Amino acid sequence: MAAAILVVSFGAAGARASSPSMVAITRCDSKNINEYQNTVQDYERHPPRKSGDQLKELADLQDIVQGLAQERGVLDAVCAENFPRAKFYTQIAAVEAWAYALASDMAIDLGPACPTAGNVIPNQLLASGWFVLAGSVAENGGAAPSVQAIIPKVQTRADKINFKLPVFADTSNYWVDTVKETAKAALIACNLPVTTPSPSPTPIPTPF
Repeated sequence: MAAAILVVSFGAAGARASSPSMVAITRCDSKNINEYQNTVQDYERHPPRKSGDQLKELADLQDIVQGLAQERGVLDAVCAENFPRAKFYTQIAAVEAWAYALASDMAIDLGPACPTAGNVIPNQLLASGWFVLAGSVAENGGAAPSVQAIIPKVQTRADKINFKLPVFADTSNYWVDTVKETAKAALIACNLPVTTPSPSPTPIPTPF
């Protein structure tokens, strides 16, 4: 499923371009991140039951992951050098991984692409979420409280479908790519398009 295009307020087509200082004033805060977090939290509290609603939530969660990546890009690009980015980065990572976890729920409920595909799609989604959390831990030298709260959400879902997560120190780009390639091969075997429903995790500095 292709994720819908996220249109951000300061970049909407036809809108007057804002100056860098105006962008910084309006975007160097957690307003948008909080809105994404509230949406994800609401989805967890009130999960959809019908397949059409589940597909919509899956698309919404994809948009949220992309939106969070956009927010990180804004923080990197326009906020002052002395701006305290770390707390925003950890919140972004936590919400992004949470979104991946809920997306895996939708993928499981909707069922495999074909009988032989098994759980390759939820595996890929959980791998992406785990990679985001591992990157945050590496970037900050430990798990912030917001990240600590999401770790068990990913772990319990992985345990439920017998998907083994590596320790954070072994959670690398290579591991995530291997999971994605497995999903791609399974979809090819199903005679389906190889595009899988997991956008790339937010790129963050890691030692891997």
